[in-house]
Parts: sequence; C-alpha cells; structure tokens
Amino acid sequence: MTSDSNDIERLCDWCEQNGYQVLPFDEVSEKTAAAMLDRSPETLRYWRGTDRRLPCRKTKAGWRYRLSDLAEFLGSDVEDC
Repeated sequence: MTSDSNDIERLCDWCEQNGYQVLPFDEVSEKTAAAMLDRSPETLRYWRGTDRRLPCRKTKAGWRYRLSDLAEFLGSDVEDC
C-alpha cells in the first residue's frame, strides 16, 4: 500500500495543530515521528536495530523520517494519528 497526497496533507495538518515542524522534503524529526506514531524516540531507535524497519535517514541534525513513509507505516487510517 502506498500513501497519497491526502495522507501527507493530513500529517502536515497534524504537525501544525500539535506544534511540530515539517522540514524540507516533507520530512520530520525523530521526536515528531515518534509523537505521530504514539511511541517514544527510544522505540524508533530500537526499531532501527531490528527487523521492524521504518525508513529513515541520518543527517548532521539527527534522524529524519519522510511523511510518505510514516503515512504508509500508519496504514490507510492516518486520521487517527
């Protein structure tokens, strides 16, 4: 299943409503991704070291997660995030 622009828009709206920043290229920080998933940043760090993969990339400023990957990970019901 792939995410669409409506899913990404909903996640952007969620970030705005909850005081989180959407970074360039529709990416968010590890802290924001964890909040979206209702998990701790430590959980995301654990997932990076296990088979439960959520695509992310390392930058000088920390780990970044694409909204499209988060929408896909959350499934079709991103309104509940």
